[in-house]
Amino acid sequence: APHYVVMPRLQGRTLQALLDAGEPLPVAAALWFARQAAQGLAALHAKGWLHGDVKPANLLIAPDGHLTLIDLGCARRFDDRGDDAAPYLAGTLEYLAPEAFVSRLRVDARSDLFSLGVVLFQMLTGRLPFASATPAAAIESRLSAAVPDVRTLNVGVPLEVARLTKQLLAREPLRRPTSADETAQTLADLEIAFLTER
Repeated sequence: APHYVVMPRLQGRTLQALLDAGEPLPVAAALWFARQAAQGLAALHAKGWLHGDVKPANLLIAPDGHLTLIDLGCARRFDDRGDDAAPYLAGTLEYLAPEAFVSRLRVDARSDLFSLGVVLFQMLTGRLPFASATPAAAIESRLSAAVPDVRTLNVGVPLEVARLTKQLLAREPLRRPTSADETAQTLADLEIAFLTER
């Protein structure tokens, strides 16, 4: 018998479509979407899988605001050691974690969190955090440039949200949140705090 995959038909548009104007999203919306993405990553990671390509084009938003993490084309199991002599390089350059380019560091769940940090930065500022005029410049900035403070680009971002964004974008994986679960909970707390302070 032939093998096939059955998938639901999802309505909506990608986060990329919302960001194409190059303008920041409202902080409440950015936190809401990032929290849902983190929850999706937590479920995927709990099953032993790395998404590997977290980016706005792979985050589908339904008309009611429900976000779905899509496209597992770059996913791989955490226990897939691959070739230890070479870095595992797959995904979209602008969203890849620094360890994707460095053979001594292994891509893991915190690499997806870095990519989520790029998405959160982009939602809050309307731009990517790292220069990417050329692929070489994009890689170099990922490995050496300081992360811009979102509050210098959007003064409406609360300090704690800026701190989490910077933590997600830490060059060293050990300086990032320990899990997608932890990140989702932090984002939920920030959502509540932001909305109750309005």
